[in-house]
Amino acid sequence: MSEPLTVGFPHLRLLAAALDAALRDWHVFPLLPESTIPALHDERSCPGAGPCAGGHLGWEARSTVDPDRITGAWTVGPYNVGIATGPSRLAVLDLDPSGEGSREDARDGAAALTALCEGAGHPVPATYQVRTAHGGLHLYFTVPTGTRLNSSCGGPLIPGVRVRAWGGYAVAPGSIAPAGVYHVVDGRDPVPLPDWLLRTLTSGVAA
Repeated sequence: MSEPLTVGFPHLRLLAAALDAALRDWHVFPLLPESTIPALHDERSCPGAGPCAGGHLGWEARSTVDPDRITGAWTVGPYNVGIATGPSRLAVLDLDPSGEGSREDARDGAAALTALCEGAGHPVPATYQVRTAHGGLHLYFTVPTGTRLNSSCGGPLIPGVRVRAWGGYAVAPGSIAPAGVYHVVDGRDPVPLPDWLLRTLTSGVAA
C-alpha cells in the first residue's frame, strides 16, 4: 500500500486527481472516501431540489469537467474520483486479477483478454493503464463520437473482463481504497478502441 497518498492532505491530492481527469475531458463525480460507491444521492432519497429540481439526476448526468464544480465538491471531503465513462467517450476494460478474493469463479482478466486477442490474430492494444487497489488492471480506450457502447460484464466470451462504458464508471488513479491506491502504470494517451474489439464487444462474437 502506498502510504504517502493516505496522509497529509488527501483532500488536495484527490482534488488534483479529479482536476487532472477533467483536463483530459473525462467527466468526474465524487465517490465515498476510500470507496468505489458514488457519494451522490440515489433516486429513492432524491430531495427534488438543487440540480434535481427538474427531476432526479444520477451520477452519470451530474458528472462534470467544470473545474469550479470539481473544486467545490472535493474541498468538502476526501472523496475518491469516479470517471463517468460514457460522457467521457471512453471504454475501460476492467481486468480482474487472478484469484481475486475468495470467489471460486474468479478469472484472470488479463489472460482472458490476451487469449481473445491472440485468437483474433491481434496483439493486446497498448494504451493508458491503471492498476487497481486489488491488483487488477483498467485499460482505457477512446470511443468514436456517435458510437454508443454500453457497460457489460463481458459474459462467457471474455471471462474476468468487465466493460465500463455508458451506464458505468471507472475509479480514477489517485483514488484510495483500504487495499491500496489506484495508480497509472502506462501513462500514454488512450488509443481508439480497435474496430475488431468494438465489434466483438457489441456483437458478442469474436471477430
